[in-house]
Amino acid sequence: MATNSMAAKKTKAKAARIPLRTAARTAAKPAAKDRRNVERPDAQTSRVRELDDYAKAMELFAARKYESAESLFRQLGAAANIEIAHAARTRLLMCQQRRRVSD
Repeated sequence: MATNSMAAKKTKAKAARIPLRTAARTAAKPAAKDRRNVERPDAQTSRVRELDDYAKAMELFAARKYESAESLFRQLGAAANIEIAHAARTRLLMCQQRRRVSD
């Protein structure tokens, strides 16, 4: 019986060292996910606008309207989203090459 009471004391001592998460403690701090996803409203709209412009430029490219697509791709070459900017610069070169071939 002495071992059971000794084990119980160890368990209680260990439990006392581990801080409990209460609702008050967790409610005081916003979750890390909430802090990371805070964005400026204008940043969200510029991202959406870049995607819309890229979609329009791709439609023009597919319709072989290279001059119109070229101007949109040129603007998107300086986009904040580096993936869109890279893709736009690549398509811009393709527009220029295809215009040279057709001339």
